[in-house]
This record gives sequence, C-alpha cells and structure tokens, in this order.
Amino acid sequence: MKKAVFLVFLFLVHYSLFTALAQNRKIDSLLKVINTHTSKAGADTTRANALINICREYEIAGNNTLALQYGNSALALAQKSNYKKGEAKCLHLIGNIYLGESDFPKALDYYLKSLKIAETLGDKKGMANSYSNIGTIYTQQNDLTKAIEFYFKGLEMNKALDYKEGMANNYTGIGNIYSAQNNFAKAFDYYLESLKIFETLGNRQGMAISYNCLGYLYTTAFEKDSAKTGLTSTDHLYLSHTALLDSSLVSLKKALQIDKELGDEYYITYCLLGIGNVFYNQAKYNDAIDYYHQSFLLAEKLGALNEKKEAAKHISDSYKKLKEWEKAYSWFETYIAGKDSVFNEAKNKEITRKELKFEYDKKAVADSVKTESETKVISAELKQEQTRSYALYGGVALLLVFGGFMFSRFRVTQKQKQKITEQKILVDEKQKEITDSITYAKRIQYSLLAPSHLLDDNLNEHFVLFLPKDIVSGDFYWAVQKDDSFYLAVCDCTGHGVPGAFMSLLNINFLNEAIIEKNIKEPNEVFNYVRKKLIENTEAGSDGMDATLVRFQKDRITYASANHKPLLLSGGTLTELQSDKMPIGKGEKMLPFSLNEINCKKGDHIYLFTDGFADQFGGEKGGKKLTRKRFKELILSLQHTSIQQQGVELNKFITDYRKELEQIDDILVMGVSV
Repeated sequence: MKKAVFLVFLFLVHYSLFTALAQNRKIDSLLKVINTHTSKAGADTTRANALINICREYEIAGNNTLALQYGNSALALAQKSNYKKGEAKCLHLIGNIYLGESDFPKALDYYLKSLKIAETLGDKKGMANSYSNIGTIYTQQNDLTKAIEFYFKGLEMNKALDYKEGMANNYTGIGNIYSAQNNFAKAFDYYLESLKIFETLGNRQGMAISYNCLGYLYTTAFEKDSAKTGLTSTDHLYLSHTALLDSSLVSLKKALQIDKELGDEYYITYCLLGIGNVFYNQAKYNDAIDYYHQSFLLAEKLGALNEKKEAAKHISDSYKKLKEWEKAYSWFETYIAGKDSVFNEAKNKEITRKELKFEYDKKAVADSVKTESETKVISAELKQEQTRSYALYGGVALLLVFGGFMFSRFRVTQKQKQKITEQKILVDEKQKEITDSITYAKRIQYSLLAPSHLLDDNLNEHFVLFLPKDIVSGDFYWAVQKDDSFYLAVCDCTGHGVPGAFMSLLNINFLNEAIIEKNIKEPNEVFNYVRKKLIENTEAGSDGMDATLVRFQKDRITYASANHKPLLLSGGTLTELQSDKMPIGKGEKMLPFSLNEINCKKGDHIYLFTDGFADQFGGEKGGKKLTRKRFKELILSLQHTSIQQQGVELNKFITDYRKELEQIDDILVMGVSV
C-alpha cells in the first residue's frame, strides 16, 4: 500500500522528470519577466506569478533548494502586495516541496494556511487541491480516519467543479486507505473508478498508476488470504490464490507497458518490483530474481537508493528460497549497504545545511569587524588632521589591538557556537531516538486493537472514532470472537501517552487471558477477573481502567460497565444505560460487577465511549468544556444520518469545536447499529 501511495504522490507532485532543457528555457524567460517588470502598474503581481512559476519548475525538476528559495521570495512579494491568490499558490507549492522531503508537519502547516486563504477567496479548485494533499499527509502518518475525511472532501469539491483528473486522484487515495484497512473490496471499486476516468481522459500516466495500484492490491489480497479479509463471494476480489496472482500480473504488466512507452523510469522501477513479487508468491523464484534485478539496476542508474535497497532485499529472499546461501548472503550485504547509504544521504544533507549556515554566520561576523574597524580609523583621521602621521600610527595600533581583541572574541564565540551545535545535535538525536521508540510502540499498540475486518465480520454498520492525544494512547478498543459470542470492549486506562499505553497493553492481555484462556463467559465475571489481576500486578493496585464490555449473542446482548454509561438510541429516544460506579482496579468500592442486558430492536444504535470527547475545551468563546450533556444532544441531532456518517460528523465537530486549543485527553467513541 505504501508503494501505491508513493506512486500516486510522484504522479501528483513530479509529473515529469525529463524536461530539463525546456525548463531551463522557460526559467530564463520568467527571469526576464521579473527583471523587466519593476515599475509598471501591477508589477508586484506579475513578478510574484513569475517567481511562483520558477518555483514550480524547480520543484518538478526535483531541485528543492532552489524551489524553496524562489517559493519563499514569491510568498514574501505576494504578502507585501496583498496578492492573496498568489499567496495561496505559494503556500501550496512550498507544502508540496516539504511533502516531497517527507517533512509532514511542515507540509501540513503550509497546506492548511493555503486552504484557509482559498476558503476566504471561495477558490474551490485551490480548496480541492489542499484537501487531497492533506489526505496524502495523513495517509503517510497512518492517521487513516483523517486521511479519508479529507480525501472525501476533495472528491466532493472536484465533483462540484467537474474536475475529472482531481476526482481520479481522490478515488486512488481513498482506495489506498481501504487497502491499508484490508477492505480490499472497497479499495478495488475505488481504484477501478480512478482507472475509468483516466482512460476517458486519455491520461496514460494516470492509467499506469491505477493499474499499478490494482496489481499491488491483488498481491496484497493474496498475501493476506482473501478468505480472511472480510470478502464475500459477491466481491470482485473473492478469487482463488492462483487467480489473484494472475490478475496482479496482468495489471502490473499493463502498467509496465505504459510506463515504458512514456519513458518514466522511476515508475518502471516499481512495476518491475511488483512483478517480481508476483513471481515470488508463485514460487517462481528465478523469474522473480530476473525482475528484481532489472529493478535494482534501474534504481542504481537513477540514484534511487531506497528502491535499490528494496530490490536487493527481495533478491536475497529469493535466493534463500532456492537455498543458494552464498548468493543470498551477498545480496543481503548489498541490502545492508543500501540501508547505510539511505541513512548517510539524509545525514549528509543535514550536515551540508549546517555547514552553509556556519559559513554565512562567520562571514557576517567578519564583515561586522571590518566595518567597525574602518569607522574607527576614519574617525581618528578626521579628529587629528594636524598630527596626521602620529594619528595614523595610533590608529593602526588601535586597529591591531582592537582586531586582536575581536579575533580573540571571535574564537571564543566560535568555540561556544561549536559546543552549542554539538549539544543541539546530541539533544536532537536523543529526541529522535525517543520519538522513534514511541512511534514503534504505537505500531505495537495499534496491532493489538480490534482489526477492522473482525469488526466488519461480527457487527452490523458501525464506526470507530479514535483520536489519541499523544502518539500512543491510554484509550483502546478491543474485540474477540469466542464460540457463539462476540465481545467488544471500549476502555480508558489510568493516564494517557506512554504510561496509559503501558496500562492498555496490560489490560488487553488480561482481557484475552480471561475470555480465551480461562473461558470466562459473562462480561461482569471478566471484569472481576481483570480487577483481581490488576491489583496483583500493579503497585498498590492503584492503576486500572474505566471500561464497558459488551457480549453479542444471536438473540441476546449483555454487558458490564465500570464508570461508563453506554447510550442506547431507540425510537428517537436516547437512554443512558446502567453502570457500576467503581473502576476496574482498587477503589473505594470493591463489590462484584453487575451483569446487565440491553433490550433493543433491529435498527437501534448502541454507543460506547470514554470521557475524552465530552471533556474537550473549545467553542465560540474558547475554553468552554463540551460536557456529556452536549455530547448526548449531538448524538440525538445525528440520529437520521447513517452510522458511518455519524463518525465523520463527530470527528468534524470536535475538530471545529477545539479550534486551536490543545487536545486534553484521548478520544474514543464507537457506534454500533443493532
């Protein structure tokens, strides 16, 4: 899926890589426009547009340094002349550059600023472009809920504009989200819509992207096993393993043929890699090695270090399957060397940037010393004109003394600056190590949450709104299918961030132990068991969680709830269900948990949630707590919309409500249609 996202990103941001001569001529022409339009009416607007176009040309050519230089110049000129449309274009282009460098926070910041101006101007095309690229950023950051929200916003806007190419790109982005969620049937439908539009437009590059996405989708469905990914016999991807790989090969070869006709070598690299994956899964390891090797050589030619590294890893794996250990080891060494090259390239860029800044600072200090010393000499000459020769010697002596002093201070400053730089590098490295560790912990935590295919298989229509305050979360949602029952839990552990995440892992383990290993059936007994384990395994038993655990059986729904009151929406009436006022852990009350039954009918909605949504601050006046009462009113106001749309609307509401205020707690809301 990541390769599909990257291919779409290349198509959106770097549409062509082979027009250098034409670009140079175009840039020369634009520079003439800047030099000749200096005093005419509207000159600033004309020059800003020329700078924007130069920025775009360098960005297309992949020269991000010059692209940023001209982009920032254009932005300053547009802001100075109050040229809002030009300012929005600049912000969007600079966002593209940072997106290309995988600096997602900066890219998002520039896109949001561009979007704000586009909304003020009513520029629907600008808004659509921003929505789509913001969706791409959230996809890269694995925030799939926000990603699909922005992709759908872009799609609606592009439909209103009847902008076919934008619609096709949105369809592809949405397909990527569903593919990441293992919802292959929906992913297939959206990829197919994208392909149809590109075929209608005659957009060969877009067709190649769509075929490539379909190819990778078929392969992923094979690797995940389509029988276990929520597909039914009516879905297009409910195919035998052989048929899935055959379909993948057909799509990837179509993409490869188009890319060869267009001469797009970067895309060819990915096609070759994808075809190699098909042959690898078919156990045709020699054929796989052939395509992987072609991809490796082309990546090497293009200087595409990451793609070269990936191809080497696949070749090594293929030789392992053939039990040709020496070749496998040799290619694995190439893979390791490739990893080092990718790492060193990133480091070298950072070092070069810091060296340039140091040289600039050093020159500024030298110029300052020179200017000050010259001023003192001239002043001395003017004051003592009658004794010029003596004053000259005195001035020289003063200059030498002052110069020595300044040189000494300069050396001290240099050493201090070097020490500060070294300390900053050390702090940055430690910060990165900590952030990387927490991000990896997030992957572990997310892998233990209820997977979407498990929820799809066992629940009717539903939504999950999960917005952690930090990288990892103290809130979690968990599910398991056991015998004739399906268990669903929504939980809020003590704390948030890293401490809360540790507690969530502990509690998930105890829930699994109670239901799967100990074969405990009733939700209240499960809670009694988890409380006992928490008290035994945490210091003083003071840590625990508030939670709701629901057991779905064919004709019966029962639950236990600790400090949470689930909601039932039935016949237009919203009812708070019963809950035990004590946590799962050591508390003032240590009574056995109660078993409750939900009396509901088909079409009713059950809502499970933690306190994070209702505890957020915001509103028109700012700093006002949302409260549980307003949360319930919001649920009632959405009762006539579909359950999935309710999740989208709740997400939009809380984002708009908080505005610029910081999120104060993890947010988790689940809605289930009975």
